[in-house]
Amino acid sequence: HTQKAAPTLPSISELLGISQEETAWVLHVLATHEIITEVTAGSITRYFLADVSKIETLPKQSTESQLDQELVKFKNARLEMESKAQSILAAQAEKQKSRFAEIEKKWKEATSSQAKKSPA
Repeated sequence: HTQKAAPTLPSISELLGISQEETAWVLHVLATHEIITEVTAGSITRYFLADVSKIETLPKQSTESQLDQELVKFKNARLEMESKAQSILAAQAEKQKSRFAEIEKKWKEATSSQAKKSPA
């Protein structure tokens, strides 16, 4: 309450020195735990302290955010897809090698049989 009025999101963000998105997330968590209350009048939302003693019920350790979990899951899925693609490419390369070897073998057999039939 540095401006003799309940603070707004931009003023809290400026005071804390963090982005408005991060401030909104923190305020949402605090409101969810009924530590602060949000009062919206028109297009302005102001924040008031409700029950500060509930702040002690918040978890002491920071938990991994859902965004971080989704990011890890996405990276793992991407690595899995890349390994599948690599194995498919390796299988195709091996198949192509065997086809070329078979074609070369048939060609050598055909040329050697023609050479035996028509002596020079």
